[in-house]
Amino acid sequence: MKKYGLILMCLLMTHTISSVATDNSTVKIASKLHTEGVILAELMTHLVNHAGGKAIHLRELGGTHVIWKALKRSEVDLYVEYTGTIMKELFPNSRLKTIEDIRQRLLQDKVLISKPLGFNSTYAISMKTEVAAQYGITKISDLRHYPDLRFGFTERFLARKDGWQSLRQTYQLPQTNVRGLHHYLAYQGLNSGAIDLMDAYSTDGEVAYYN
Repeated sequence: MKKYGLILMCLLMTHTISSVATDNSTVKIASKLHTEGVILAELMTHLVNHAGGKAIHLRELGGTHVIWKALKRSEVDLYVEYTGTIMKELFPNSRLKTIEDIRQRLLQDKVLISKPLGFNSTYAISMKTEVAAQYGITKISDLRHYPDLRFGFTERFLARKDGWQSLRQTYQLPQTNVRGLHHYLAYQGLNSGAIDLMDAYSTDGEVAYYN
């Protein structure tokens, strides 16, 4: 799996954090449906308010395309996005490879981006330690030997071209018991034994919590 950084996206000609103290309008900061985005949006909201501006956090507003459309309609002003999601989901046919490629493409939609926020998050495949040990699984290719394993993936991972589709084809995985689950419920299912494997983010706090 590739590592993807996080950047701040905002609509051109709207607010910047340095200018909100002299602006009477409210900055609408959105977050997606995962803990990382919620925390970052909450931090940005506090930063704007601390600077003397007005900001509200539209918590867990929706998935990538919902918030992207809201940004372009000026229904939100700021949100944090993964560079990989921009390349693979928002503009899958544009062959974007660098931050500058992303910047130039977003300008066509009058959207600005920040510099990368300084850390990476990447998709990972998660199993409980004891289950992996039981089957002797130490790498993804080992999964092809156990067709009865039960997989629980987020709908987003199932739909992405670089998600389950690519994973299955690359490693020739035979599993058919694959269901779509909310990320939080997948962790509960993994912990209870209802599923054997799930997709995760490398920055998920649940990785340490459930391990």
